[in-house]
Amino acid sequence: MSLTEGKQFHHQTWFVLPIKTYTNALLPFAEMDTLCEYVAETEQPMIQFWQLKNTFILGMKDTRTPDFHKGLQAITQTAFSPVLRNSGGLGVISDDGVLNLCVFFSNKAKNWSIDEAYEWVFQWVKQAFPTLPIKAYEITNSYCPGTYDLSVDGLKIAGLAQRRVKNGISVSLYLSVNGNQHYRGESVRLFYQEALNGEEPEALGYPNVAPEVMTTLSRLKNQELTIDEVQEQLLRPLKNETNIAFTTLEQLPNQEFLQEKILQNLEKMEKRNELLR
Repeated sequence: MSLTEGKQFHHQTWFVLPIKTYTNALLPFAEMDTLCEYVAETEQPMIQFWQLKNTFILGMKDTRTPDFHKGLQAITQTAFSPVLRNSGGLGVISDDGVLNLCVFFSNKAKNWSIDEAYEWVFQWVKQAFPTLPIKAYEITNSYCPGTYDLSVDGLKIAGLAQRRVKNGISVSLYLSVNGNQHYRGESVRLFYQEALNGEEPEALGYPNVAPEVMTTLSRLKNQELTIDEVQEQLLRPLKNETNIAFTTLEQLPNQEFLQEKILQNLEKMEKRNELLR
């Protein structure tokens, strides 16, 4: 599959926001919502790469566990600090060995179905790592399982999520590059064990996390990959088929709109995260 075939990306330049590590765990989510609206209006496709230090990213569904605050107490026993993202779904881990990215594109010129948007990102990742037999299907015992979990030989390396505003689509992906994936999985398993208060996870619609069904790109490749190397490898298919231009959020046009919207979305994130207190 060509990354430009049949869609609106032919002869378009992709804006790329290179890896940024955030100290405020709320800020990347406020920026992502803002960029989704921005791309919806400008029809400028964009990719944002980002990282968080030792963070347990909770989904809204996690807050509906029978004993959520007991689960939060369990997180304090791990290396991670909790943050509640602005969408549904379930918990994932972000640390120095996990690369997060978000692909933004407009839905104006071509009406993308949910599966089409996921499929485009899946095919892109496959092309970036051609020696790995990456497949997309649900790894039910992973954390945050979904139809477009990316795995090799049944071991999950990445998870996808999608968010939409009017005429705007964002597909986000976490990719486990290196580090202790077993500890990440065990930390999420512990959260559900406590938050579900001993009840069966599947009966309540939560994953029965088995850390052994997840791994990292480095383990699969049998070599220690860096975050920068993986970012570069992900960009190769786009460089081959279209143009990319590195930029920062501060260099984008319409700064007044962007900064105002980021502050508004950050305020929403702060209000949402009051649940953690």
